[in-house]
Amino acid sequence: MIAYIIIAIALGGVAGMLGRRRARAAKLLADPATFEDNSAVTFVGTVKVVGEPLIAPLSGKPCVAFRVRARSYRAAAISVGVASSSFREIDQQQFVVEMMPFTLVTQHGEIAVDGETCELLIRPGAVIPRSVEREQDLLDQLQILARAADAGFDEACVEPGAQIKVHGLAYRELADRGGETGFREAPTQIRITGDDAHPITIDRA
Repeated sequence: MIAYIIIAIALGGVAGMLGRRRARAAKLLADPATFEDNSAVTFVGTVKVVGEPLIAPLSGKPCVAFRVRARSYRAAAISVGVASSSFREIDQQQFVVEMMPFTLVTQHGEIAVDGETCELLIRPGAVIPRSVEREQDLLDQLQILARAADAGFDEACVEPGAQIKVHGLAYRELADRGGETGFREAPTQIRITGDDAHPITIDRA
């Protein structure tokens, strides 16, 4: 079973907070991709899977990162004078974000992207055709008490072969040569990680 990293989203002012985080991350992605060791940089390249890929919860697509949202609704009413109307409002809403280490193939060579979560700026969308079974499984895992038919969902994922931009903290390290020795001749590789100030951020190229 996938070990989800779950971000519970409260209603109210959280939408504004998410908007500010996305704006900040988008600004970071606009930075030039010049590389200095131990610095925050952006690289553009093609996704290459290392090992078994993740499986996106709603679409079932193999991927290296995904972000899904599930929300349930409740009935509400508004009255103006003697007239009233009913509508649905969000009752519960949760986001799930997960990432696995992968390789970004760039003009600088292959870059290791290392992390378990990220800021995923790719715009989510409804999964068509729907899988009610997958949707219900997601609701159950998130402990949202609702039927899939009455709930709302969207998903964004980063598939193998996708052209993307990755922002994070980059540094050089010795490349694995399968046990060979010879420090002076050892090649290096670039690895991107993230921290609270510079989370790994992914967008379409």
